[in-house]
Amino acid sequence: MSKLPISDLAQEYRAFQAGNRYVNLPYEALKIAGADRATFLHNFCTANIKVFEPGAGSELFVLNVKGKILCFGYVLVDAEHFILLIPEGHSDNLITHLDRYIIREDVSLSKSSSPVRLFRPSDSDSQFSDSSGYLDYLPVSSDVPFAVVNSGLTAEQDLVALIGDEDLARAEDWFQSREISNAPAEVFELARIQQGTPIFGRDITEENLPQEIQRDELAISFTKGCYLGQETVARIDALGRVNKFLVSVNIEGQELPDVGSELFDDDDSSIGKLTSVAISPRTETDLSIVGLAIVKRKFAAPGTVLTCQFDNKAARITVLNRS
Repeated sequence: MSKLPISDLAQEYRAFQAGNRYVNLPYEALKIAGADRATFLHNFCTANIKVFEPGAGSELFVLNVKGKILCFGYVLVDAEHFILLIPEGHSDNLITHLDRYIIREDVSLSKSSSPVRLFRPSDSDSQFSDSSGYLDYLPVSSDVPFAVVNSGLTAEQDLVALIGDEDLARAEDWFQSREISNAPAEVFELARIQQGTPIFGRDITEENLPQEIQRDELAISFTKGCYLGQETVARIDALGRVNKFLVSVNIEGQELPDVGSELFDDDDSSIGKLTSVAISPRTETDLSIVGLAIVKRKFAAPGTVLTCQFDNKAARITVLNRS
């Protein structure tokens, strides 16, 4: 079960939806600067970096030479640098990986110590425009002490605050003045699982191939040319298949299965495992369990019914909710 009592989780989640809470995201901001930053990053990720103008953004995979995933995150394009949003605990490994390829290039890598925050605008927040696309910067008034990105990590209307280290105190004052308080981590975990948003290190590992995650349109350019791991991605695209997929699942009952619990077909053959789970309280007494799972391709179709090893609960596969 959740660490929070269900009644508290339901209350905090409703407050988050109303725009009265923010969450500290489990991400770190990695800055890539220097005159050669675009060409450099372009050569080591699946996104078509060279076509992006300042204010744009994209999901991306960073791959090893065999085409396996070293990291999944988000790139945001500023006028003088790129910002990579990387799950906590993985930015140092990514810096080490990229740094070994910096020889004569004018590229620098640094990590911010300020938190990355996600919040939803309330009806009174007219200063935030809703005209920008996914992962684009939003135009905001001068009194907002941070850059704001249309994130879609948990819903179409959520926003990410990119707070500079020098602006942390002003950002704290901004949230406090609007009575937007910190929500517990369970709120973000529930919201992002319901949205079908994977996190590297939980739902994605270094054993996965990019197409298994089903973010092709959002994270992979199949026309950009060579980059590290590109041959494997292109070969899979030409053959048209991988052997497993990341999918969303609903699980019957009100007991929370363990992450890593196996999923079985009608013949009791193991066909996958749960990678993330959360209790979703529609009300304090009307509960459901949502999750993400890696399953074999044959069992990834919407409506497929599987069995979870946790008390033999039935898990119904559902389509990922795209941003």
